[in-house]
Amino acid sequence: MLLTTHPNQTQQGQEPAIPASKYSEDERLAPLRSLLSSRPEAPPAEEVRSLSATQLRDALLALGPLDCEWVKKVNAAEAQYWRRW
Repeated sequence: MLLTTHPNQTQQGQEPAIPASKYSEDERLAPLRSLLSSRPEAPPAEEVRSLSATQLRDALLALGPLDCEWVKKVNAAEAQYWRRW
């Protein structure tokens, strides 16, 4: 079996280019931040703005890890984040 690579990427020592997102990071994080801020027990807004996507997801799930409807909302917000890539 013979394996080859794309000559334009590996033979020239370049990594494949990652396409730029048409959304800013703030726009991508908006669904997660909004969902977290909607809860009365949410951290202060300044702290919410400083969290990464994974930190936001962890914080959201910590608010109701056994609440099926809440987890669905968290998953939907995360899906929006990834669709905005």
